[in-house]
Amino acid sequence: MKNCRHGMVLILLVLLASVTLASAEEVTVATGKTFIDLVFTPIKEKLAAKGTTVVIDYSKPVEALQKIDAGKAELGGASLNSDDWLAMAASGGVALKNKDNFKFYTVMEEETVIIINQQNPVKSLTKEQVKGIFTGKIQNWKEVGGNDEIIVVVWPQVSSGGTELFVKKMLDGAPLGKDLLEVPTISDLPEMVAPNREAISIANGSSDTRVRALESPRIVRPLTLVSNGKPSAKAQKLLDFLSGEGKALFKK
Repeated sequence: MKNCRHGMVLILLVLLASVTLASAEEVTVATGKTFIDLVFTPIKEKLAAKGTTVVIDYSKPVEALQKIDAGKAELGGASLNSDDWLAMAASGGVALKNKDNFKFYTVMEEETVIIINQQNPVKSLTKEQVKGIFTGKIQNWKEVGGNDEIIVVVWPQVSSGGTELFVKKMLDGAPLGKDLLEVPTISDLPEMVAPNREAISIANGSSDTRVRALESPRIVRPLTLVSNGKPSAKAQKLLDFLSGEGKALFKK
């Protein structure tokens, strides 16, 4: 009889767990690494406790808009304001049939900083110097007050809102230099810059103590979500959480 009771309790727990999982609401969000790292990973556990799970459809900014336009995701995300985001799609020749129905939501603001190795003596760069370095016209640190060492520009293979905005604002749309040390995503940049005294790159925020953020012109951008028309009830629940108690959990 005792074993029977234990068996009944176990079955009940399994059934309760199944009900909990079945009742969890999934919200598909088309977005990239910045949103994942700064927003959705930090809130994951708290959100799950409230019965909502975010399913990430990994997408570049324009791809995210296309998926929203086609109804393949409930929300799209990028680290761009709405005007820059739509302009990026237009400049790429992407037609969005439902863009007049798009609704944009600012989740948080984030700063793109220029990072270097902790041992690099350079303290600051002007916009002109930044542009010269990243376009390949300035190739030695001594040209900007540093050591006589070749500059190594580290850059992500996968573009993001942060990289696109940096090129637009800091390089005036000019192409990057040809000699780049590539890493997979923007989140991998500090790890590559940290051990390399000649390296320079960008990062989301200045909290990574492995590298040093230079004094340079600021680039502050919003992290923006978009829906195609009125959000579904579960997507609205996620938006409400992000604009409310979720804010305290975001990675700064």
